[in-house]
Amino acid sequence: MACSSFNHSSNKLSTMPSSLEENNSKAEATELEHSFEEEDETHILTPAEQRSLALKLDLRLLPVIWILYFVNLLDRVAVGGASAYRFRTDLGITGNGYNVGISVFYLCYAIADIPSNLALKKFGAKYWLPFIALVYGLCSLGTAFIHNNSGFIAMRVLLGLSEAGTLPGCAYFLSTYYGREQLSLRLPLFLTASSLASGTGSLLAFAYNRIGHIVGEIHGWRNIFFINSIITFVTAIIGVIMLPLSPEKASMLTERERRFIMTRSKRLTAGVASEEGTSWKLIAQTFRNPSMYFTIVPWFVAQLISSSLTFFLPTIITQQFHYTGNKANVYISFTFFVSTAVTPILGFASDRLKHHAFFIVGVMLTGLVGLTIFAYAEQQGVRYFGVFLGQLAVFTHTGINTAWCASNSAPYTSRNVATSVSISVGALGGIAGAWVYLPKEASRGYPTGAKVTIIFSAVGALITVGHWVYCKWENKQRALGKRDHRLEGLTEKEAELLGNLHPRFVLAT
Repeated sequence: MACSSFNHSSNKLSTMPSSLEENNSKAEATELEHSFEEEDETHILTPAEQRSLALKLDLRLLPVIWILYFVNLLDRVAVGGASAYRFRTDLGITGNGYNVGISVFYLCYAIADIPSNLALKKFGAKYWLPFIALVYGLCSLGTAFIHNNSGFIAMRVLLGLSEAGTLPGCAYFLSTYYGREQLSLRLPLFLTASSLASGTGSLLAFAYNRIGHIVGEIHGWRNIFFINSIITFVTAIIGVIMLPLSPEKASMLTERERRFIMTRSKRLTAGVASEEGTSWKLIAQTFRNPSMYFTIVPWFVAQLISSSLTFFLPTIITQQFHYTGNKANVYISFTFFVSTAVTPILGFASDRLKHHAFFIVGVMLTGLVGLTIFAYAEQQGVRYFGVFLGQLAVFTHTGINTAWCASNSAPYTSRNVATSVSISVGALGGIAGAWVYLPKEASRGYPTGAKVTIIFSAVGALITVGHWVYCKWENKQRALGKRDHRLEGLTEKEAELLGNLHPRFVLAT
């Protein structure tokens, strides 16, 4: 069940050890030596140097990417915090108007995701990620000045189109610097921004609402969008200054470190370096990757539950717990912070054990229990505890799931498209989530929302088990030589471009 890598010069499968980080580093150095014996020794770093490189990346790159995604989420979830105040009343949003606004965001998000990430590969994360941050910052600013439901819908459309490339773009960027066995920890660390932004967003909504008039008509819930936009603009400037254009041109790295990252990239992408270029053939090849389709389902489930809880929980709490808007936002924030604490722990465990499926299934089943408690328990305190567990089904597994998709996708173009498709199609769950908590069911405790979120949590767990079974079975078929026919009639370069379809590429589990 260990995450293994492609051995370019051998017909044997290699298995990475699943114990201490030092053993991982030693094994990686050994594989690089054996796989690229023809390369200069400067491509190889000692285990201590590899740990130093990982720490450098953790301190220089990961925080910048984390902040970019954090403010992205602040802009997205601001509408949930605002809805606890006079947001709907002031804009004249009645009936299912709020649900429509949430839905169009996710629809536009799904449409723009892949094009945005192909643009990222063309222009580079250094420029593309800050650019789209500037755009969705403008959308947040615009929301502070809207006066009706039509304005709300328009801003959600523009926000969805501009935000689409942020998450898969950040995930792809990290995958070009870290080894795939390292992503199982770094991506969950990166995705703590999601739950922390949701929790912080609730507290900021509480704080901003109390500020009073900032300028002109900007006061109350409008403060939330106005101040968030300023934070986003500042972050975009930081991003374009701090992010490197590519591993080959990263000034923070030594020449040996750059060579090591590129050599490792060749090994992890079936021998193809980042210069392989984008082509329609490679894009089409991505859709022959079953792992991409399997990982869509956990993302769909996470987005379904996320949109339903993040955007409707403030309203549910105020209605059913009879809390004020301020008190509801404060109480809700605590549930998100628990997920923030659990996420890196699970990522660390996944990284050590070299296993993805076990942790995804575990948190989905835990979330299922929590959602059941929240829906059907009678005591208010018990229901609140259920929200804590339910949040685990939303945030804690998405980093591991994304790392799994990236690990089983190669070369670079396929990895970029696969993660984009997994996340963007999974984002359609946000549309479903926007319609499971219906205003007309408020007096009955939202039975549809309860049933749908519980059922989909179970489905997500089952599909994840199926993904694990497939990867184990496919690795066995490759070990038996039953995929060797894929190499017939191919040149060495054409064989390399098979990436994750290559008979010697071992799928992570």
